[in-house]
Parts: sequence; structure tokens; C-alpha cells
Amino acid sequence: MMNPPTSGVTAPLRDMESDVADVERFADLLMHLGSQTEDVPPSALYVVGTSILKLAQRLDAGWTAALEADSKARGISCA
Repeated sequence: MMNPPTSGVTAPLRDMESDVADVERFADLLMHLGSQTEDVPPSALYVVGTSILKLAQRLDAGWTAALEADSKARGISCA
């Protein structure tokens, strides 16, 4: 679901909303996989791992953008 564009600190945080929800979804998936008696193919685990890594990178970038926007709004430097 796309949110309307906003400015300042709110925009980076709103952009992270879906990714934050995906963290819980991935946790549910991993708990489900961990409770199965059948083996999970390594290629399936690799796909999940790379997806979680990309998610983490997006969240890190969003968090950095929110901190920078907050600093800019308060007139302080992030450097």
C-alpha cells in the first residue's frame, strides 16, 4: 500500500512501514520452517536470506534518512 507523499522526518518513516511489517512476516516464516520435520532446500533458505538482507539494507537506509531529516529540521549536523 502506497502512502501519500509527506515531507520532513515523516516521509522516511512512512516509507519504512511495509518493511517493518515484513520483519514480523519473515520471523513467522522462519519459525514455521524451523518447526517442520522435513528438510528445507538450501536454495529456498538462500532466497529467504537474501530477501532479509535486502530488507535490512532498506531499513538501514530509511533510518539514516529519517535521522538526517530530523537533524536538518532541528538545524544540527549528522556528520
